[in-house]
Amino acid sequence: MHSNLKQLIKIIQVQLNASYLRSEFIALFLTSLIKSKSVNLADIAGLFSVTNKFESNYRRIQRFFQEYMMNFVKIGQMLISMLPRQTKYVVAIDRTNWEFGKTPINIMLISLVYKDISLPVCWMLLDKKGFSNHYERIELLKRLFEILPKEQIACLVGDREFDGKEFIKFLKDENINFHIRIRHTVTYNYTRTAKGKRIKNLLDKVKSFRYIIYPEKVVIYDQMLHVGGKKLPDGDYLILISSSNPENAQEEYKKRWTIETLFNKLKKRGFNLETTHMRDKNKLEKLLGLVSIAYVWAFLTGEEMKRSYTVILAEKGKRARSSFDKGLKYLRSLLSNIHEIKQEILNMINLLSCA
Repeated sequence: MHSNLKQLIKIIQVQLNASYLRSEFIALFLTSLIKSKSVNLADIAGLFSVTNKFESNYRRIQRFFQEYMMNFVKIGQMLISMLPRQTKYVVAIDRTNWEFGKTPINIMLISLVYKDISLPVCWMLLDKKGFSNHYERIELLKRLFEILPKEQIACLVGDREFDGKEFIKFLKDENINFHIRIRHTVTYNYTRTAKGKRIKNLLDKVKSFRYIIYPEKVVIYDQMLHVGGKKLPDGDYLILISSSNPENAQEEYKKRWTIETLFNKLKKRGFNLETTHMRDKNKLEKLLGLVSIAYVWAFLTGEEMKRSYTVILAEKGKRARSSFDKGLKYLRSLLSNIHEIKQEILNMINLLSCA
């Protein structure tokens, strides 16, 4: 086995506190996943190990997903440790779904916003179609607290699915600052006993499409909250509730869109997660763990390229490629030659160790 692959295995052993054989498997899976840009297990098995036959590789991969008990807290901590040190993070929560045949694949995910990108840290497969409920959201937030200390959460941002009395109360009780969009039909008032009025009434008198912050707290979802918003040109409303710092709400909420880009990269343009034939949610959660490591690795590779290599300017009229896209392309090239003695490969492998 080449020293470059041995270094990758060693890092995984330390990061995940895993055995050598388990770390070897994860190293082979990650390199094969990146080279194939596919979560199709047959594609991965074809690149997995040149010393074993395809059938042997495929059975080994199947056994991993059937039997291995993945420590998702360790995975999340590894993902965060790979990032340059940062005191606080904007945390985004969102959900994505598709169908494999008649089976709904429904993922709720929490990411950290770093620079202009969302990086996955914890997730949950919902065994149903449609929206999450407050029990599921609270469970996922509790998973996050095991990975990232609450003191490092600058704020949580979420779309209209992530409002609701119970969830907002949980965030307040845990002292998590938030900026969450709500529906214009939600009611408010000045005391908990007064009859509620529709929140859009605060904005209907504003003649422009300017974002305004209401000067005093109001009662929404039985909590005293800040509220700001604006009427949109299409007749809809952007209304945000905040536990504190309402002056930052609109700017911080914009960062929620980075998680939409993350889903696009995971599902289609990066690793084609939508093409998986897995249906079992426990197996899918493991697969998402490995894909998340590959995603962050590719992003950090792109960032390293910016620092260490000459950046070729995009041709006129062409859109500049993201750090993830550049990193994934370069990492695929390096890993295809992992058995050659190249310092560049070792440099990129070491990105997986604590920053």
